[in-house]
Amino acid sequence: MSERALQIGAYAGRRSPERPLWVEIDGARAEVAEVEREWREPDRLGFQVVLGDGKRMVLYYVLNDDRWLGAERP
Repeated sequence: MSERALQIGAYAGRRSPERPLWVEIDGARAEVAEVEREWREPDRLGFQVVLGDGKRMVLYYVLNDDRWLGAERP
């Protein structure tokens, strides 16, 4: 699984971000239909998601860098 920088829109609540809402891949925006799982690592937040088109991804929010990374899952 190769991670790459992505544009992500996220809901931000008490802790930022709390839930990814959309992902922009190669200029096309896809809505996040479901967050299947979320977890916290020492330096980033992880989200396993299903997009509206059925594509599955793992998304990471890197806390210190304020940036998103992601990778498609088979």
